[in-house]
Amino acid sequence: MTVAGTYWRSGPDTPENESGTIARLQAVQGRLQPFELALGGVESFLPHVLVIYLRVEPTAGLLAARRVLLDTLGPDKDRHYTLHLTLTTLAPALQV
Repeated sequence: MTVAGTYWRSGPDTPENESGTIARLQAVQGRLQPFELALGGVESFLPHVLVIYLRVEPTAGLLAARRVLLDTLGPDKDRHYTLHLTLTTLAPALQV
């Protein structure tokens, strides 16, 4: 499940460039409390993004975990982020 969207980093996604992010996440893992997951219906990001997903409801516990992640990693790269559980990514030839 995606709890925080794409974050900002400099350079390609190599182990060296990700080591700082991994260290920051390891440092806060004790602050992430378990939470109940409330799922909604099946939706999609079509036609702009070829993804079918299960909607995730923004519960208090989930939003608290998301806040810890955003405080650690910085704001989402995308301006609008949708809490979701990806079911599939469609091949471009299957585009509706």
